[in-house]
Amino acid sequence: MTSRSNAKFPAVDIGTNVVIRIPDVDKSKTDLPNLLGIVLEKTDQDLYKIGTKDGILDKLYCRYVHN
Repeated sequence: MTSRSNAKFPAVDIGTNVVIRIPDVDKSKTDLPNLLGIVLEKTDQDLYKIGTKDGILDKLYCRYVHN
């Protein structure tokens, strides 16, 4: 299962631009549906620290893609 996941979602390099979907419960109808950021750091557990123009996000994110 891990090898299938690695094949479907390849690792992200530091410095890559990413799009983070904002859940509907956390935004109003006039807010943007996504947040643009850049990968700043990768941990040993394949989690990523993301930075935006307004600062660094508190949570760590995985490379899972929401469709």
